[in-house]
Amino acid sequence: AANYQITLANGTLTVGRQTPVITWATPEAITYGIPLGQAQLEAKADVAGTFEYSPPIGVILGSGETTLRVTFTPDDKAAHTTAEPSVVLAVEKVQLSVRVEDVSRDYGLENPEFELVYEGFVNGEDADVLVESVSVDTLAKVDSPAGDYPIRLSGGEAANYEITLTNGTRTVGRKIPVVT
Repeated sequence: AANYQITLANGTLTVGRQTPVITWATPEAITYGIPLGQAQLEAKADVAGTFEYSPPIGVILGSGETTLRVTFTPDDKAAHTTAEPSVVLAVEKVQLSVRVEDVSRDYGLENPEFELVYEGFVNGEDADVLVESVSVDTLAKVDSPAGDYPIRLSGGEAANYEITLTNGTRTVGRKIPVVT
């Protein structure tokens, strides 16, 4: 330039690694007892690489919300960074029904033990997973007159089960007199 003295100074161009784009839609809710599978662990990346999920495939989660995480390691580590996205998965409680068997007895006798029937346990679980047991009571006593009395269920609580209780009926029969 005619009127300028030009001084040149070199600069530095820093080329950083690109962050891969990870697509991972929030999965649909599952029910307790269903192991994590491909439907929940289906993240995709815009570059080649490997996914490591936490918790891993096959794990059975308790009910409630759980954060699923993945570490994506790109094949080309010089050009791309590692990414660690997450999604929240809702795990719903399993429906568990508890009913009491209807029973009969004659007037003047003690009530027999009441039999509870559980339907809906998963993963080989049983009533031992209840944090509060189901209680049974009836108004029928030894000297209660003949008739039908409700057998009432109450309580019952478990971390991974929604419990429905079904009452029963205690029938007290008339005492047959002994004639000699």
